This record gives sequence, C-alpha cells and structure tokens, in this order.
Amino acid sequence: MKRTLFIIKPNAVNRYNDIMGKIIASRKFCAIYFGDERLLTREDVEAFYYKHYGDDWLHELVDYMVSGPIIPICLEGENAIEDLMELVGPTDSNQASEDTVRGMLKLGKNQNGCHRSDSEESAAEEVPFFFPDLLPMLEDEI
Repeated sequence: MKRTLFIIKPNAVNRYNDIMGKIIASRKFCAIYFGDERLLTREDVEAFYYKHYGDDWLHELVDYMVSGPIIPICLEGENAIEDLMELVGPTDSNQASEDTVRGMLKLGKNQNGCHRSDSEESAAEEVPFFFPDLLPMLEDEI
C-alpha cells in the first residue's frame, strides 16, 4: 500500500466536486483522507517547497499558493503515486488530455490547479506536512 498527496490549489477549489468526482470514479484508491480547506501562509508554502529554494519560479508559486484556500487530500492505494500521476496529467494543463484533472481544468502551466507528489520520497515528506496525525506506513509497505 502506498500514500500520496494531492492538493487542490486556490484557482481550482471551486471545482472541488468535479475533481473529486473524477478521482473517486477512477476506483483506484482504497482510502481517501480529506484535509480541511485552509489558507497557507508564505512560511507554509516556503517550507513545503523548500527543495525549490532559489528556483526562479518559486516566488510566483508562493504568491499564487497564498492567494486563496487550498484543500489537501491524502490518497492510498497499491499504486497510489502512479495512479494519481495518470489521473492528474502533465504539469502544463494545455498539454493534458481532457480525461485528466489538469486537462479538465485547463489552467496553464504556472497555475495548473493541483499538486501531486511525484515520487515515494516526495510523498513520504509531503503527506505528514498536511496530515501529521496519520500513522506512518509500515516499512515493508513503503
């Protein structure tokens, strides 16, 4: 069993039902943990994206992520990371097919409507950031 993090970003929160409908209809996840809609501080966003400190685009992303509420969601499944990647589509939603979340949203590359963990290592760091009370996955489940 694997876990991954999915965040509905500020410009897509109003499409929550559409996005979750697509994820639930996929039947790829055995558990879904919903976080509360929340506003992030600049410090929250900078801590979450700390690996990108110094990247040219980080300032723009921080401004965007503090512009409105986000909804964090933890998904569990046998291939949670890969399944979510397939459902979400490429970072640039203009290149995403209509049957993906980003293709459905069509919000562009820089404000693509959602975040997803891109690896097991990222998911292991990102999930506890928003879901500190979830018990860690057992070592043999990772």
